[in-house]
Amino acid sequence: MSRYSRYEGLLSEDQLRSQNALIIGVGSIGRQVAITLATIGFGRIILVDPDTVEDVNLGTQGYCPRDIDMEKVHATADIIEEINPDMTCHCIPKRMTQRIIERLTERDIIPTCVFMCIDTLRDRLFLWKRIFKEYHVPYIDGRMAVENLRILSILNADQETYDHYEETLTDADEQFEGRCTEKSTYYCANIAAGIMIAQYLKYLRSLLVPRDIMFDIRTDILSIIKD
Repeated sequence: MSRYSRYEGLLSEDQLRSQNALIIGVGSIGRQVAITLATIGFGRIILVDPDTVEDVNLGTQGYCPRDIDMEKVHATADIIEEINPDMTCHCIPKRMTQRIIERLTERDIIPTCVFMCIDTLRDRLFLWKRIFKEYHVPYIDGRMAVENLRILSILNADQETYDHYEETLTDADEQFEGRCTEKSTYYCANIAAGIMIAQYLKYLRSLLVPRDIMFDIRTDILSIIKD
């Protein structure tokens, strides 16, 4: 039996191997997204993050003591190599810019999906308006604060979806403001990462994908906004 045999009937090996995931931010959520995609057998992952591992990241982001002072993208690539040696992993220890997209394109590396996992709404808004609003690839944004998570999926290029997403970047809701990693829990990050990946895999299977999911783990309150 192969890595892919248990996914028969969901997605084929060819479908999984053909995916090129761009993960922006490999902190609490992004690292778990990367590890999970490696486990299920995506063909390629591009990791973008300028930060290095600190001791505070051990309990919230799943890094190991040996990773301290390493660039997060390379520490994550190391565990990916152990999990799935057949996966290609590109490490970019920089802030996300338009130039990164251009360089990937020049190398014929075209992301099939984007997982947005950075800390602040301000940076999300900047990247959305400067790059991804016109990029037109499936885009999934994961956010968390302690035991609250929010997953937004932009899978269709329609104005209503864009308007809803942009409202979440500029509204007065302080729940996800600031650096989410200042108040984070490892288990919430794992749930958020799992939902993000599930949303994209449902999209690949032409299933209905809600545009906005909010879950408060402490109170068990779940809110879903469908298209």
